[in-house]
Amino acid sequence: MAFYDDWPVLGIANVNPRQQRLFEQYEHYLLQHIKDLYDARERYWNRDFSGLNAYVHSVEPNRQHFLDSLGGWPWERHDMHLRIEPLATTADFRVERVYYRVFEGVETDALLLTPLGKGPFPGLVLQIGIYGVPETACGFTETEHAGIDSTYHRIGGRLARHGYTVLATRMVTGFEPETLAGRFAPKLQELKSGQPHARMYLNRLCRTIGMDLFGVEMFALSRGVDLLESLPQVANDRIGFYGKSQGGQSALWLGALDTRLQAVVSTAWFNERYQKQVIPSEHYRPFALTVEEDKIYPHLHEFADSDIASLICPRAFMVEEGKHDGAVYWPLAEEAFAEVKAIYDRLGIGEKCAIHVHEGGHEIEPGEDTAQLHSVQFLDRWLKG
Repeated sequence: MAFYDDWPVLGIANVNPRQQRLFEQYEHYLLQHIKDLYDARERYWNRDFSGLNAYVHSVEPNRQHFLDSLGGWPWERHDMHLRIEPLATTADFRVERVYYRVFEGVETDALLLTPLGKGPFPGLVLQIGIYGVPETACGFTETEHAGIDSTYHRIGGRLARHGYTVLATRMVTGFEPETLAGRFAPKLQELKSGQPHARMYLNRLCRTIGMDLFGVEMFALSRGVDLLESLPQVANDRIGFYGKSQGGQSALWLGALDTRLQAVVSTAWFNERYQKQVIPSEHYRPFALTVEEDKIYPHLHEFADSDIASLICPRAFMVEEGKHDGAVYWPLAEEAFAEVKAIYDRLGIGEKCAIHVHEGGHEIEPGEDTAQLHSVQFLDRWLKG
């Protein structure tokens, strides 16, 4: 007789329900706890509505909390080692590729579009989404020349033609897998090539030392503002930001962190953040159920999208959404936007906060006439006006 023959048999039929019960209890507790903290986030805010300067001063601690949640900006703003490569001149603007140092060890490039004629011109940082590149956002790729439009609708070139100096920046994403063939094990090759996987991999590296990839990228974009400020063709007191999708996140977040930005347009991103993060819906997929770990933030107890936007106030802020966007459910975005608008209205500057919901999808507002786009009219008012 084996020594364990008289032990009881507790098989899978007994174990699995217990495992499921424990999992579901944890899930229920965490979802409720997140919601409770999210609903109580006002306790971290002490907004002073007695005047614009008083308001800015009152939210400054929250701006620092927000930056701290991203790991801070420990880097010095050293010389950018700017290099400019002429590419082309159109009937309306010239195109250059600029190379500049973010910090020691990291150099990025961007497309710089400058209107012809007498400046200085208002400046705009144009930020792509995770599957985009600045060449596409400006309308310079083979597909655009073949007449195939993208979700950016050539907005970079159109804005330059409309009188803006545009800096179309690059984002950290994956790249074509064949460039890695034979160099890495299959799993590492997947991590470094696939778009969300590559960001997930870099973000994990960041989080081992208390950093956040998006915090690093916000500093990189802030260096783009440094660059625009340094250019003689840019009116450095009239610089804005236009971003779509994850670039819309950049617009919202950098607008909150860098107070030099005078007008911000966040396209296809702004949302009711609790539901978008964790609650499944037929209208969108929550980030908690995707592989995009870089979209899981540790600050929902203090910052909804509306709270982050309140750090842009009293500077100009606009939301742009599409009714058929599978990533952003526009009624929830309108609900969250109402919270921001109430703050602007209470300060007597309601005209500096706007939302436009168009009939398209996950895209910049469609339309041939650049001057009639709601986002462009908004930028014109606060950067040209």
